[in-house]
Amino acid sequence: MNGKKSLRQEMLNRRAQFTPTFVKNKSALVNQRLVQLESLQSAQNVLLYMSIRNEIDLKEAIQALWEQGNVKVILPRTDKKLKKLYCYHVKHLDDLEVGAFGISEPNPLRCEEIPPTALDVLFLPGVAFDQSGYRLGYGGGYYDRFLHPSLKAIRIGIAYDEQMVDTVYPEKHDQQVDIIITPTKTIRNPSNNSCTME
Repeated sequence: MNGKKSLRQEMLNRRAQFTPTFVKNKSALVNQRLVQLESLQSAQNVLLYMSIRNEIDLKEAIQALWEQGNVKVILPRTDKKLKKLYCYHVKHLDDLEVGAFGISEPNPLRCEEIPPTALDVLFLPGVAFDQSGYRLGYGGGYYDRFLHPSLKAIRIGIAYDEQMVDTVYPEKHDQQVDIIITPTKTIRNPSNNSCTME
């Protein structure tokens, strides 16, 4: 547990040093890869996220998906009391409000709730990802509880190259993502280290 806690702090400190220009440029590269994914071509409900604390910003991809009009953009809303994530169909940035932890979240009075089982693709932020596809979060366990084994959606981790590490010290309950997208590569089936540069 100490290894995971130390790694989390180290990675958060590293990400805090990124400049706005660095975040903007790296996010643009990730967004370009994201919208070209084959997984989106047949998807109907796609979960993305609104960035915080220098995470890769996906607003460019969200806007592109709205313009394409072929998928529903789904964003999570956090319930701090129940420590759960809920999903809502968002059609415009005006549908968002400042929610838990200062994150822009769907206004439930303006957005339709979507059951997690209806999701086809999940784009997940993280503090770090390892070479086997395990994700290190902030420690609250929100996504860990959300990523129930019954969810059949494709799980895609979003990360800077600087967030890739040898191990995030996974525990028994931790689950792997299917794909990791960084500014320089798309890693499919991470446990097999299958990389493509598309």
